[in-house]
Amino acid sequence: NYTCDDRSILGTRPRYTWDVWDEPHMGRTRVVMWLLVLAACVTVKFVQPVSPARQASHGEQPTNSASSSKSTTTWQQSHNTTPTTRKGPDVKIKYNTSRSGRSAGNMTVLFDGYPLIGGGLPECSWVRMGNGTPYPNQPYAGEVNRTFDPSSTTYTMIHHDLFHWSLRHERKDPLTLDMHFTLTADSLAIGQTGFNLLGPPEGPSWIVNPAAIIPPRNLTGYTDAANPCSSSCWHGCGDGIHCDSSYPQALPMDWGSGALAIVRTDMGLPPETSNATISVTFLHAGHFFPVITVSGCEIGQTVSASVSFRFGVGSDVGGGTSALLDLVGPELKRFAAAVPFTRPTLKRGPIGVAFGSNCGATCNCASYSSTDCPNPRGWSSDMVGNLKVNISSAEGVADFHAAALDWANRSVQYCLRLGCAGLIFWSIEGSEYTWDTYVGSPDMLTQISPEMDSIVDRVFGLTMAAGLRLGMTLRPQKLTLSPGWSSSVPPKSKPQKYFQFDFYNADNTTDVQAYVDNIVHKASYAIKRWNASMFYVDTCGNKNGVLPHAVWDGVTKALPGVLFFPEETTLLDYAVVQPLQDNWPSAAKGIHAVPAAAKYMWPGAANFQLLQFSLANNTAADFVPLVREGDALRADAWYNNSEAWDIVREAYLQA
Repeated sequence: NYTCDDRSILGTRPRYTWDVWDEPHMGRTRVVMWLLVLAACVTVKFVQPVSPARQASHGEQPTNSASSSKSTTTWQQSHNTTPTTRKGPDVKIKYNTSRSGRSAGNMTVLFDGYPLIGGGLPECSWVRMGNGTPYPNQPYAGEVNRTFDPSSTTYTMIHHDLFHWSLRHERKDPLTLDMHFTLTADSLAIGQTGFNLLGPPEGPSWIVNPAAIIPPRNLTGYTDAANPCSSSCWHGCGDGIHCDSSYPQALPMDWGSGALAIVRTDMGLPPETSNATISVTFLHAGHFFPVITVSGCEIGQTVSASVSFRFGVGSDVGGGTSALLDLVGPELKRFAAAVPFTRPTLKRGPIGVAFGSNCGATCNCASYSSTDCPNPRGWSSDMVGNLKVNISSAEGVADFHAAALDWANRSVQYCLRLGCAGLIFWSIEGSEYTWDTYVGSPDMLTQISPEMDSIVDRVFGLTMAAGLRLGMTLRPQKLTLSPGWSSSVPPKSKPQKYFQFDFYNADNTTDVQAYVDNIVHKASYAIKRWNASMFYVDTCGNKNGVLPHAVWDGVTKALPGVLFFPEETTLLDYAVVQPLQDNWPSAAKGIHAVPAAAKYMWPGAANFQLLQFSLANNTAADFVPLVREGDALRADAWYNNSEAWDIVREAYLQA
């Protein structure tokens, strides 16, 4: 038994074995066979499947495999393969080698001959002192000494002995430029400061100078960014384009003819936080500036960060396949390993929703008296039909109960007809108060809506008996009795009886544990009383923005197996929850798919599509890709909506 070992093909070690019969008097035969084996080791060709990303980087061409029984495309690699396409962009970096002065170290980056970065000089753009007030000498915070060492490509800036910082460039391979940043507060406590790695915008009109990266075409990343990104544009982090340090520090961009990722490389694993974060400031016409922001640097303290600029093949050159995920892949995989995918699975099928009251302030009555307000919770005609709800009498409550059971039974039957995985009762408390359409506190149903509380066990029982998962609406805020409220005050006057209370620490940061405890308390009540197993969660944010991932991490660890659909989420939340997505009629088709980075880290990541679509503009084909990726589609179950049902049903059939 002889083995041929090849170690030169893409770092792999395939082994090939031949059996040679060793018979008496076969010495010459053995010699010949030895020679054949050695010849085979020299001339053998290996055929291995190669990813499109690897193909783009190695310059291989697709060949149809005629010997395969399936119609597939394989990539042939051999010792004598001659690349016929480029292996990657040609990136040249040049510096002004002057050691001092405003032009010292002036950097130019040519991307396939195009001046992608022209005249770049790192600058301190702004400084706020420890008390939050701006440092008076703007925009460069009183810089007095600037030097550049061309031998180590290191910039050093000293600011009035108040603080000093340096930026060292390092190029380990032709497609990577690493930048190592260090800031030391010498005699000034810095509250927050920003450092433009390539150069500042000039003038009050924010007209950019040549130091900006100027792609030859508008940017397109994981979302359509034909216009410069706003606060809702996602580029690999969470909310917007600013990377909170607990998120993957990766900002990828693709402008068709090329791709670039700006990646933080010195971070550990989440939930680690850092004084320094990276972000990109977008201006008009596709100009943008990569920035390091430092928050909090006390006197004598040093803050450091390492950032890598990674250049790659654009989606046009790559045959429609962008190199973005390859450029940021190591960081995303590292985060995926640290934030494991634990979201419960959901049976394939749409999720039915039932609204009993969805009219908010329009349902409110003039007062709380039974005469003036016979239907204070605003139970809608979709639920009660032609019944004139009047809960001021026992007979009126009995009529309401009969209507509620009929509504629940219809909703269940509609769900069964569509093959739904479950049914969410969206507004089981009704809509009594003007501040919110959805109360989201089933644990307070007795106080808020006694007429529903006395029949809801039977309403939910119909759902469970049909084999559907039961869901309802929660809110992360605590429903709280208003101080000074009086029953004599009309409901539209302030203060109303209840308000939603957000949780903050003494320093006005979000109180994560308080939100976790409140959500777990509400969900646990519904689980214990009705065996609920999924929850839509409305308004998942406060004045500080979207609730941090630590909230959903804590909630799902406390309630494993329970499925949550938060209205607002961040990237890391895809590991533990199934975010809600609103597909309104004005929205472009397909933009509400799971972000590419989330799918890359957690292949099982999925959305709950609310499908606020237009029958005139949408067809089932628009939603087939979402279903194939594991998304759940909403199905209206509180009334007969056959046209929308046809689209939902057909989307699942085609998928």
